[in-house]
Amino acid sequence: MKRLHWLLQQTDRVAITAIADMGGIGKTELALQYAHFHYEQQSYEGGVCWLRATAPDIGRQVVNFAKVQLQLELPKGLDLKQEVAFCWQQWRDGDVLILLDDVRDYDSIAPFLPPADRRFKVLITTRHRLGRSVQSLEIHVLTEAAALELLQELAGAARIQAELQGAKSLCAQLGYLPLGLELVGRFLAQKPDWSIAKLQQELIKKRLDARAFYRPEPAMTTSYESLAAVVELSWHELTPAAQRLSYWLSVFAPTPIPWNLVKVCLVTMDANDLKDVRDDE
Repeated sequence: MKRLHWLLQQTDRVAITAIADMGGIGKTELALQYAHFHYEQQSYEGGVCWLRATAPDIGRQVVNFAKVQLQLELPKGLDLKQEVAFCWQQWRDGDVLILLDDVRDYDSIAPFLPPADRRFKVLITTRHRLGRSVQSLEIHVLTEAAALELLQELAGAARIQAELQGAKSLCAQLGYLPLGLELVGRFLAQKPDWSIAKLQQELIKKRLDARAFYRPEPAMTTSYESLAAVVELSWHELTPAAQRLSYWLSVFAPTPIPWNLVKVCLVTMDANDLKDVRDDE
């Protein structure tokens, strides 16, 4: 985070990337932690604005943020690009942090980015190389020590130390990917009676089961297969009601979902039971 902050002070656009374009390595999490920390520190007096680059309405997201959070009133008769330009011109004074998560096509978002003004700091997460106009911060998988520390934080230090060699093997099996380790750590926390050895056996079984139904992509590594096995194992541990809720949630766009919309989709379920499933599972 210190390195990231330093880069943003040197240039106005920084992209968090990963070695070999890997997913699950923590690009979005790093951006989130950076944003939360500096929001609390009030480092960016002009505000912190999070935008989802995969959504088709990036310009509309900027306008809606300005209307709601900054109480801007826009002139009538402007097209979307003009509205976005007006928002940047009228933005609150002070340094501003603009975060764009999961950028896949830089050219499609470029027209809606803030002007070349050093007070606007643009932080991007992406799996792609964006060219020389954007400074890159490449992050790598965790070291073994850091991976074990993450597991201990989630599942308990005593439990991990009791099966230290198995825990090390599990970290290697997951390719030291933060996402996989977090999923496994939370799974172990929910299963205090499971040993690490049992978990490894189940992950191997799920991975082999999955291979029977699909052909892995040539570039897929064993760590990604293990990550898929973690998700598969977690899925089968859900109750039928939780699985049903998950099916419906997967239909929605990857954005905050108003709970009232979810309840409308599941009117046959008791509202209190549905809430319990959401909170417990």
